[in-house]
Amino acid sequence: MREIAVPTLPMRDLHKTRAFYEALGFICAAEGEPPDTYLVMIRGTIQMQFFEHPGVHPHTNYAGCIIYVPDLKALYEEFAKVAAVALLPVEPKPWGTTEFAFHDPAGNLIRVAQLSFEL
Repeated sequence: MREIAVPTLPMRDLHKTRAFYEALGFICAAEGEPPDTYLVMIRGTIQMQFFEHPGVHPHTNYAGCIIYVPDLKALYEEFAKVAAVALLPVEPKPWGTTEFAFHDPAGNLIRVAQLSFEL
């Protein structure tokens, strides 16, 4: 088995977060209502977990993650069709990756980059 890391990010509202990620092609693998509110979303080999944090503000949230994918342009085009997401453009970064990004409803910065190495 490969070693993996899974981001655990704050969410303000379980139902809005779930709907947002489902629109991007993720499926809900697990969810828990209060008092242990959490959400696990999966898309292929990508897994993202969320914990309830109603006080997180979308404009001041500093949480985020990066997702490496083998076909950046294809995923960008797929995500661009979803009205609920505002994508930052695909562009090369000074640190050597090409990527795009978006914010989810809680303000988490999700960066998506071209996979440039074998896992």
